[in-house]
Amino acid sequence: MTTINYTSDVDAKTGLVTVEWAGLSAGDDGQEFDCHGLQVASCHMWGTFGGNLSVRASNELTPTNFTEIFGGGGPGIQARIDGIPFMYVRSIKPFALSGISSVGVSIIFKIVR
Repeated sequence: MTTINYTSDVDAKTGLVTVEWAGLSAGDDGQEFDCHGLQVASCHMWGTFGGNLSVRASNELTPTNFTEIFGGGGPGIQARIDGIPFMYVRSIKPFALSGISSVGVSIIFKIVR
């Protein structure tokens, strides 16, 4: 199991932050991203599946318990969580479950002004 670091890009003009974890394999998790004060806008998953990918979040001050907010066994984009167009969470990271060969996750956040 490896922790995969994220890369990020902030676009001040559009007010969007993109965070990406690439190269997740079975048993890997992503580096935790502190998204306190940002709204989750959409989640894009791609790559070679064969198992499920789980994107989990926590609202704890010191995040230790993460709950799934996005997930799936194949590529796609999810723009809503249970019909809610935007949500706030304190911290977020992906988990590659068994069967995953090589997948990536890109999450777009909206800067709240």
